[in-house]
Amino acid sequence: MPTQSLYFKFRNPFDFSPHRFEIGNAVIQNKSLADNFFLKKLYDLEEEEYGPYYYFHFDYFSISFPDQEERYFSHVIDIVINRIDYYKKKDPFSSSYPEHMASVKKLEAFLNFLKTVDRWHKLEPIESVIAEKDREIDRLNAKIEMLEAHLKEATKYDASEKIVLSKGGLAAFMHLIHQI
Repeated sequence: MPTQSLYFKFRNPFDFSPHRFEIGNAVIQNKSLADNFFLKKLYDLEEEEYGPYYYFHFDYFSISFPDQEERYFSHVIDIVINRIDYYKKKDPFSSSYPEHMASVKKLEAFLNFLKTVDRWHKLEPIESVIAEKDREIDRLNAKIEMLEAHLKEATKYDASEKIVLSKGGLAAFMHLIHQI
């Protein structure tokens, strides 16, 4: 049995007032079931608490694995999607079916939260990612054209040739400037 969870912060044994987002039981802790404890705690949270809950455990994970946010995100998505699939395969005529569907509803709400922090486009179909990137490219190309037009306008009055003053021409140049 692992002595430490990689992804999620467990409460300390016999800690009867843990942080509200810590997972596990007060006395006996089976850390190999960390994913289950993470989801069990999730079922008790309100939607506005999903962000702090996610980042509480991410902060714990990032202490041991800095710069591995994508790994953490992938793990969380994996357990959420697998649990949704598990509940949806349950017998719809069983007495616990309404309870399972309530869990699915919570998990889907959490999945919607995860879409807001998905920088790697793991929850979107590739077609929508490509379409989004195409829109971004079009927007940036339009901005480039606008900036090039501004640059052209700004350099329109620049001299195309530099004035070369040969010996003795300074007085004539000053006379021309004075006339302007």
